[in-house]
Amino acid sequence: MNNPLRSLSNIFKKKEDDFVGLDIGTSAIKAVQLKRKGGKAVLETYGSVALGPYASADVGALTNLENTTLGQAISDLLRESNVTTKTAAISIPSASSLVTVIKLPHTVSEKQFSSVVPLEARKYIPLPISEVSLDWWPMPRRETTEESALAPHEILVTAVHNEILSRYRELAKAASLRADFLEIEIFSNVRSIFGQELGSVLVIDWGASKTRAVVFKHGNVKSFHIINRGAVDLTNNLMHSMSMDFKKAEEIKHTVGLLGTGANRAVSDILRPGVDYILSEVAGVVFNYGKQYNETVNKVVLTGGGALLKGLQEHVAERLRTEVSLADPFAKTENPIFLSETLRSAGPEFSIATGLALRKLKEGV
Repeated sequence: MNNPLRSLSNIFKKKEDDFVGLDIGTSAIKAVQLKRKGGKAVLETYGSVALGPYASADVGALTNLENTTLGQAISDLLRESNVTTKTAAISIPSASSLVTVIKLPHTVSEKQFSSVVPLEARKYIPLPISEVSLDWWPMPRRETTEESALAPHEILVTAVHNEILSRYRELAKAASLRADFLEIEIFSNVRSIFGQELGSVLVIDWGASKTRAVVFKHGNVKSFHIINRGAVDLTNNLMHSMSMDFKKAEEIKHTVGLLGTGANRAVSDILRPGVDYILSEVAGVVFNYGKQYNETVNKVVLTGGGALLKGLQEHVAERLRTEVSLADPFAKTENPIFLSETLRSAGPEFSIATGLALRKLKEGV
């Protein structure tokens, strides 16, 4: 993509505290390089590369590339975006991991968590525990009343197959990078999006092949659901309904979106049912969350490349009847004022990569 920061990146002298976050998707890879300067996160450069051409397919198409080819794509992206650091953080797709909240009786003490949680987690993991990397965090109680003391402990549990972790580490080596950590993408998302929100917030991460609906409260994951439909499904609907090739369907989708009028109204009419299917699944997540916690979602944030579909923000607000905004991850960085609008427009696509770099910057390792 055209990166207006590229010509400015040489202004910054490379230091040890430069880090790049890499969001490796099924249709594109995104990179964001940040540096620590005066206690602030300074945006040095960013960029993306479509993976379709590496599979002899169109830009925007879904791919399933081998590590050698992915490594080449990453190297191309880093070079074209003028990324200068070799210290990276890489996202793990939510579809390749398990993220769930389990509950333990209040009678279980914190000292017992280390032995009880792995046993309880086995109920949710369809693999031998020895084949996955398991992690967990007790979710803090926000109240200290007598009633809350009797409530069950909520434990956030994550698990990733060891083979997946090995593949991403090998991928980093193929791209000549030092990947100090790997992180499930939803946690990178929340880091780049949220500040001090007090209520329940729904994030709809509109990816190419899948859409992720996550409810957060006080920065903690409360509910998580993957919908097996994404932005490419909308393109396919256009392609088949209007008898055109993928490239033309992608172009029309981005140009018209849900705002088609006159001759273009048919485009929006074809796109809307696919969008509404995803939103119906999202509404189910919101309903179940309200039923379980007796709380309502009071804000929705759209992120991911699919969030840039014209008219989507207004359509989601109408369907879910709540405040809807687009993610603005670059707002957490120092960047040139004259690029503010450009970065705000590109923001939803770079939430995960920015969140990764922010964590790396904070840890400084």
